[in-house]
Amino acid sequence: IQVLVHGITYNTAYWDSDFKPEIYSYARFASRKGYATLNLARLGYGLSDHPDPVNVVQYPLSAGIIIELIKLARSGSVPGASGRAFDKVVYVGHSAGSIIGNGLVQEAPNLIDAVALTGFSHSLSDLDLVTLFGIQPAALNDPARFGNLSSDYITTGNATNREISFYSAAGTFDPEALAYDEAHKDTSTTGEALTTGVLQGVAPAYTGHVLSIAGDGDIVFCPESDCANLEKEQEFYPNAASFETAVVPSTGHSLNFHKSAPVFYNMIQDWLNRRGL
Repeated sequence: IQVLVHGITYNTAYWDSDFKPEIYSYARFASRKGYATLNLARLGYGLSDHPDPVNVVQYPLSAGIIIELIKLARSGSVPGASGRAFDKVVYVGHSAGSIIGNGLVQEAPNLIDAVALTGFSHSLSDLDLVTLFGIQPAALNDPARFGNLSSDYITTGNATNREISFYSAAGTFDPEALAYDEAHKDTSTTGEALTTGVLQGVAPAYTGHVLSIAGDGDIVFCPESDCANLEKEQEFYPNAASFETAVVPSTGHSLNFHKSAPVFYNMIQDWLNRRGL
């Protein structure tokens, strides 16, 4: 089974877009390759509960919840899976979902056979991301969708903010994909912002496989040209059975919404094939 975990201001639509899903849905791609997928909305996102955004919706709790969900998958207790127990688990995270993945292999190193950390590195850009993202209270940004949330639930400003922050040059993405992304964007929380660094330590006990992959135009996590900084990621997984990096050409931070999405998906699949998963 592949456990798919989105980043901030995203939800399950990131991994399973219903906009041209034959191109932009990784979940359906993985299904066609024979994998079961668990595409979840993290606490505080999508249809999941929205508790206190400062003291409750934080990265350590999100990691703890996902650890328990993976245990359910391994024991055959996931609702809707007909009692099937999964003996191989691949974690696929994007951005903040990859931060959580890093935390999982620190805290529960024997739970995951392989982890694909996409749109993430330990080398964060020195750009003013709050301004770049146009961060504001979600309730003010979209009262129809988020009007019942407190001001510590936050989101990006508008489609222009997302394009500048998450996309590569014009022509590398379909403007309709950006419009879909903006229309389906989600939130983040102050509590997550305060705990961003908690799960980003070294995972010396993890002995599974690691793939670190990002777009060459990711201005959030690739401060070095062509994401050369990904090579430094290996030091965080010193005892991994294998460590690989990959850079997706003509692609920004939101890998799933670029024209290169099928290339990105096949890079992950080729890695899984090499690792016998």
